[in-house]
Amino acid sequence: MSATRHRGIAAGALALAIGAGAGLQALSALPGLGGDPDALFVLEALGSLVVLVVEFAVLAAATAVLVAPERGRFSRPLLGWSAAVSALAILAGVVSALLVPVAAVLGLVILPASALGGRGLGGFGVFRRHPVRAAFAAVGSLLLAVLLVVGALLAGFLLTGAIGGLVLWSGLGVVGALLLLGWAHLHARA
Repeated sequence: MSATRHRGIAAGALALAIGAGAGLQALSALPGLGGDPDALFVLEALGSLVVLVVEFAVLAAATAVLVAPERGRFSRPLLGWSAAVSALAILAGVVSALLVPVAAVLGLVILPASALGGRGLGGFGVFRRHPVRAAFAAVGSLLLAVLLVVGALLAGFLLTGAIGGLVLWSGLGVVGALLLLGWAHLHARA
């Protein structure tokens, strides 16, 4: 297959992952589902986690293919790193909302490296190969992630229910894809 065809498929996967992820996450805000911690609530939380893991992995793989069609791919190690980053983000959110942006930046460093065929933690090598660019990308990503957390909190007050969830997760998906694209460019240049 040609690079153009690979990029076209990756762009479609990117759009599908953002739309499906937003829609499925918004379902968790339907009335009656977020109540007492019972079996339905636990299933909803696990389903939300699975959607998050798969969406992270698909976004990372699709952005990697857009940047380097010959190297970008969806793989089991990428799915594992996506699960680890998701768990870290959830744990960070439980401890303090201020730690979520840090977890997001860690994911932005690890996931594109894995999607480009490298080792996940090897993604930190981008700071050795491109120290200034990587530092600016990390600081910029961290600031944007903080703004997204604040925006998510405000959106929760202004837009409630499934509509609010759909808008929030769509925005997070688009911004996350753009950040992953930037980090994939850094990793591909290394």
